[in-house]
Amino acid sequence: MNNAVSVRPERARENSFDLLRILCCIAVVAIHLNVSVADVDASTRQGLLSAIPAYLFNCMTRFAVPCFLLLTGGFVLADKRNRDWKFFYQKAVRNVFLPTVGFSIFYVLYRIVKLGVHIIQGTETVSGIVTILSDLICGSPFYHMWYLYTLIGIYLLIPFLIRFCDTVGEKPFAVISFVFLFLASISEWTSRHVVFWDLGKAFCFCGYVMAGYVIKKRFDNSKSNRKGLLFLLAAVAVLAATSMAVMISETGLAGLPLGEYSYTSVMSPFIVAASLLMFAAFSCFEIKTSFVFLSSLTFAVYLVHAAVVDLTKMALSRFFGIERLNILVSAAAVVFVFAVSSVFAWLYLKLRKKADGKLRIGDKVCRLLKLL
Repeated sequence: MNNAVSVRPERARENSFDLLRILCCIAVVAIHLNVSVADVDASTRQGLLSAIPAYLFNCMTRFAVPCFLLLTGGFVLADKRNRDWKFFYQKAVRNVFLPTVGFSIFYVLYRIVKLGVHIIQGTETVSGIVTILSDLICGSPFYHMWYLYTLIGIYLLIPFLIRFCDTVGEKPFAVISFVFLFLASISEWTSRHVVFWDLGKAFCFCGYVMAGYVIKKRFDNSKSNRKGLLFLLAAVAVLAATSMAVMISETGLAGLPLGEYSYTSVMSPFIVAASLLMFAAFSCFEIKTSFVFLSSLTFAVYLVHAAVVDLTKMALSRFFGIERLNILVSAAAVVFVFAVSSVFAWLYLKLRKKADGKLRIGDKVCRLLKLL
């Protein structure tokens, strides 16, 4: 997601991080268009070989959300103006809170329309509205929106993290960041949350934000493509090993006790390690090509892509009889969904700019905050 939410002075673009945002956004689309492994028969050599690419496809993209959080920390915590909570919250309300509210309404209406169609077809009942409202209350009006509700909690804590860093100093803050991320990973990995706006969950995710600030600052003045490549290869190796562990666990090839989600959740120790290595890689890279246009769309792409994914899956099912996606169909669908979502994201940003110029909703909300 484009870190439009980060509130910082104008600066030269950092192409490596713009590219990482784009890759994270594509990875999110790939996660939501995951390859089906339901028909895998690992008891045969052919079945096992066919399973490996599917599990790799499903697991290699899991760095996406953690790297979004690391990017947030790398830029938002670096701008010391954000220690002023009024200054920061005004920007956060405009760039995160209002889009979250707007798209929550959109997705609730979208789900109600789908429910109405299913009721007419006789496949669902009116009681489905209870599920929709329950999901909204829990902070997940559609499956991808959980991140926005968690992000609001994280942004509430940002000014306090900056003040904490200023108080303890850079070196102690670096040590505390990684120790905290390790402990938060264990806590979050072994816990379940009922609501996604839970401040406890947001607090745990702040481990990524803190680590992102530390890693970016560490490599700001020591760029090296060779070093970056080593970090990247290490990240890929960890993700590949994780995918093999998931496959072994799911297919019953060994008695590993953990299920797939335990291995690949955002705070899984395996994903934490891979994501830190991935972010370190892009912190080291020096890239001359500019990716500013696509990078500026990524936050909006995240907001709109879920509807495009849902409609794409329905179209594949209805017109082509494809219920479960294989590698080739998934790869093509990822490109299609990202392209279409980028177009809708561009239109949304244009309309939002025009509407904000006329209605000035963001300014009105910010003025209310100034009164506090």
